[in-house]
Amino acid sequence: DGTPLPAQIDHDGARARLLLETPEIPPLGYLTLPLVSAPRPGMHMQGELSVSPAGLENAFYRIALDDRGRIVSLFDKCAGREVLAPGTVANALLAFEDRSVLGEAWEIDLHYQEKIRPVDELLEVVVEETGPVRGTLRLAWRLGGSTIVQRLSIYRRSPRIDFRTELDWHEHQVLLKAAFPANVRATFATYEIQFGSIERPTHWNTPTDTAHFENPAQRWVDLSEGNYGLALLNDCKHGYDVKDNVLRLTLHRSPTDPDPQADQGHHDLVYSLLPHAGTWREGHVLRHAQALNDPLRAALIPAQPHRPLPPAFSLARVNADHVVLDTVKRAEDGDGWIVRLYEAWQYRNEAVCVEFGRPLRHAVECNLLEEEAGPVQIEGPRLTFAIAPCEIRTFRVWLA
Repeated sequence: DGTPLPAQIDHDGARARLLLETPEIPPLGYLTLPLVSAPRPGMHMQGELSVSPAGLENAFYRIALDDRGRIVSLFDKCAGREVLAPGTVANALLAFEDRSVLGEAWEIDLHYQEKIRPVDELLEVVVEETGPVRGTLRLAWRLGGSTIVQRLSIYRRSPRIDFRTELDWHEHQVLLKAAFPANVRATFATYEIQFGSIERPTHWNTPTDTAHFENPAQRWVDLSEGNYGLALLNDCKHGYDVKDNVLRLTLHRSPTDPDPQADQGHHDLVYSLLPHAGTWREGHVLRHAQALNDPLRAALIPAQPHRPLPPAFSLARVNADHVVLDTVKRAEDGDGWIVRLYEAWQYRNEAVCVEFGRPLRHAVECNLLEEEAGPVQIEGPRLTFAIAPCEIRTFRVWLA
C-alpha cells in the first residue's frame, strides 16, 4: 500500500542480505511485495531494540548478562515476571566427559553427569545489530581447542529469543549442553514427537523415571505450569533432558568409536527460547517451532505485465489451530495431490474444514500408502471432516 516496511541489512554470512519484517503471509502461499527505492527504510523504528554487552531489550523482554556471557535475568515484560529461577544462570554451556561403555556412537550413559565443566572462558562480546527488525549480540567462548561463536538475537515483533551457534569443534569424548533453569513448577515436560507430543516426568522417583535422563524429541520441549511456561526450540538437535525445573538441550557430542574423528570441525545450529503465557497450546509453541524450522523464503522476480500472478495466494488453509496441515505432495502415481493432516493438541473436532485456493474436482480419503479408504465431504474449494485427538488423516484431492 506504499508504506515502507521495517528493514535492515543482515551481514551474517558471505554476503549482505536484506532482513525484512513482512505483513502476514497467506498459509501455504505467497504475498507479493513491490520493491521501490526508499530513503533509510525503517530508521524511524531504530529505538525499539536495545543491545549492549550487558544485555538486550525489546517490547517482550529485558535480558541481563554477566561477565561470562551467561543470562542472569530474563524478565518477561508482558507477563510481569522473571522467567529464570532465582540465583541461576541461563544459556549456561556445559561440557561433560562422555565415555559410554556400550558403544560410544550409539549410547549416552547416565554417569556422564559426574564430570562436568562450565564453558565460561569468554573471548569477546560484540554488538552486531541494533535494529530496527532484529538486535544481535555476538559472543564467543573457548573450550579446550574448540571455539563456540553465538549470535544472541531478539526481534521487534517476534517473542522468540534465538541462539544462532557456530561450533569449531576439536574435542573428543565430550558432550555439550545448553541449560535453562526456569521459574516454573511442573512434574511433567512435553516433548514433540512425530505427528504429536508426549509427556515425560521431570523427576527421578522410579527406575523408569531415571531411564528418561535423555529424551529424543523433534522440534521443541516445553515446561509449563497452569498459566505460564517456557519452551526450548531447535532446528536440528534432538536430545533433551528436563529434571526438576531445568531444561537442557544436547548441542553436540564427539565419540571416538567407531570413528576416531567423528563430528569434528565446523557445525551450525540454532536453538530458541520461547517464554509464553498459558500452556504450550495457548503459547502456540508448535507454530513458533515450525517458523524456526521452515522460515519464509524470498524470491526476487521480474514484473509480469503479460501473465501476472495474483498478488497473493494460499494453496490451503485450516479453520482449526489444533489441526496441522503437515504434508502436501504429488501422489506417488502422479494422479492428484496428497494432503496429510494431524491433530496436535489432543482435541476432538467434528467440523474441521480445509479450504483450498481452487475448487475441488474430487477428493477421497486414503491411508498412508495412498490407497483409497472412502469418500469425503467436499463443497466448492472446501473439504470437511472430523478428527479425533492425536489422529492422522490423509486425503487425495484433485484441484480444478
